Amino acid sequence: MAGIQDAAVFAGISERELQSAVTEALGYMGWRTYHTHDSRRSNPGFPDIVAVKGSRLIFLELKSEKGKVKVEQIKWLDDLVRTHSEVYLVRPSTQDAFMRAVSRLGSDVSTHWRNVRQRD
Repeated sequence: MAGIQDAAVFAGISERELQSAVTEALGYMGWRTYHTHDSRRSNPGFPDIVAVKGSRLIFLELKSEKGKVKVEQIKWLDDLVRTHSEVYLVRPSTQDAFMRAVSRLGSDVSTHWRNVRQRD
């Protein structure tokens, strides 16, 4: 459980810093990742990172600790979770849990996005 000091640290991590850390860690674990560097010509709301390893396909929407998920992002994440792919909303405070989930080989991880949506 995050304490007050952790909350201050998480609040100071930008989405760009989170993306760099997540992409580096996924690469280290053998995941192939894709990120659209200039999203201005892409469909609005498509997740930040797509990653594949073996038979697993994951979509990640990255947000700073207080970053808002936009309507178009919600639509994409809801549609993608229906494909039975793994779909995650990752924030600095959930990064460790996400890394534990994707490091499990062959596991049937329930999606973080689905869990988030059920609480809304």
